[in-house]
Amino acid sequence: MYQGCGGATDRDSLQRLEATGQWVAEPKFDGHWAMATGTRLTSRTGRRKPVACPRLPDGTTLVGELAYGTQASVGRGGMDVFDILEHNGRSVRHLPRAGRQVALDALYRDTPILASFYRRAPVWATGFVAAYDAQPEGIVLKPLNDGPYTGGKVERWMKVKRQHTADYVVMGYQLSEAAGKAGLARCIECGGFVDGKLVKLVNVGSMPHSVARSVIADWDSWYGTVVEVGHYGLFKSGSCRHPFYLRRRPDKLAVDCRF
Repeated sequence: MYQGCGGATDRDSLQRLEATGQWVAEPKFDGHWAMATGTRLTSRTGRRKPVACPRLPDGTTLVGELAYGTQASVGRGGMDVFDILEHNGRSVRHLPRAGRQVALDALYRDTPILASFYRRAPVWATGFVAAYDAQPEGIVLKPLNDGPYTGGKVERWMKVKRQHTADYVVMGYQLSEAAGKAGLARCIECGGFVDGKLVKLVNVGSMPHSVARSVIADWDSWYGTVVEVGHYGLFKSGSCRHPFYLRRRPDKLAVDCRF
């Protein structure tokens, strides 16, 4: 279990947070943040998403996670809605989170057909551990009395992700071109055996400088060896989400890395 912003958490911590009565939990979805207005879906930068969507009622703006652009979102489709910024032509950004949730309740009560594409993300005031266990991507904890919508990332929210590991074969590297990082690897190219053939599957860019330096300086001792990689979800292809280097595995053979 992993809590975003660098801190680890466990089931006891989730239960303690739940017991305060000051937090709610929502599912964490893999996809792209999107804002929906009319028949337009746009990114944080205002760029239009090339996804067809049903028309929202006039004067309605929703925010959610669009099932688009990632392997994990394939098959989910639509958009998982977790906030509302405009309702019946009036801005509700200034309202605290509880007030905006009331507006969402009213919208879905009056136009239930929206749920065919714009799914309302569930919110749990209890059962945080069970919610975490049931969600493939993990959960997001938000203060019950969260304030007005400010946009962007919210530091007080806590993403509690599912952390896993996998073993990969070291197949190559890419040299860093960043200033001050001469002689360091930007990433390690890793792979595994798929249908009996060794193929590249993932680039591991998150690693200590000592590892990034060693890969370049002592490449012959790395090539073809096995490394353990942490990640937040394994795709059917054998690739993984947000990979990061953990350690070398001299006890493992390359042929053991099968996907």
